[in-house]
Amino acid sequence: MSKTFAGSWTDLDSIEHVIVGRADFACIPPSAPATEAKVPGGGDVWGMWGPRPPVTVEKANARLGHLASMPEERGIT
Repeated sequence: MSKTFAGSWTDLDSIEHVIVGRADFACIPPSAPATEAKVPGGGDVWGMWGPRPPVTVEKANARLGHLASMPEERGIT
């Protein structure tokens, strides 16, 4: 596999590379004042912490796959 350097030099250059991650091994942080406002009450993960449920990881990976395909369709690696 060849190495690709990704850097940003100006705000005006065309995008050449995009890095999109995966949700594998994503975790829900324990409840804390800084995170409580970000999790809607009664949501699917309300009151949970630790590894995310597999169904949410699968959905996230599908959405990330779709997100990654959009730049690829425009010739961006």
